[in-house]
Amino acid sequence: MRPDIVQDTPHEPMRFLPVGSELVLQVKLGDSWDNLWRLCSQATVDADYDVANWFTATHPASVFVSNMIVARPGPDGARHTFLNGRVNFRLPDGTVKRQDLNDDASVADVLVTTFGLALPIEDIRTGLNVLARNGRRGAEHQAFS
Repeated sequence: MRPDIVQDTPHEPMRFLPVGSELVLQVKLGDSWDNLWRLCSQATVDADYDVANWFTATHPASVFVSNMIVARPGPDGARHTFLNGRVNFRLPDGTVKRQDLNDDASVADVLVTTFGLALPIEDIRTGLNVLARNGRRGAEHQAFS
């Protein structure tokens, strides 16, 4: 956890940068460095986790409440992400291949073959119908570009 040292990972290069008394973990995607996490040396209490978990699981502004999201690392540093009916395949050099899935069967197939998730088709349809009803089917999010 030493700052200013680029560390190779099985995926993208990462580094810590000092920001005041904290460290920011950054990842290199293509030619740019993006912030992932901020680490601090202050002690945490259970309430810190309770609030964060509540927000992530229930707050309307949480990306996890109004989107269907799946992510999985792939071979040789690649990453697969699924968001609201779109699959991204990101290569270590920053290249991204995108595929929009236009029907429920395609979504079910990708969830099984790419992500290893065998879900009942009715559960998938229910989730996709909720996305469509809320105007989120096919919607993008900045964290999954």
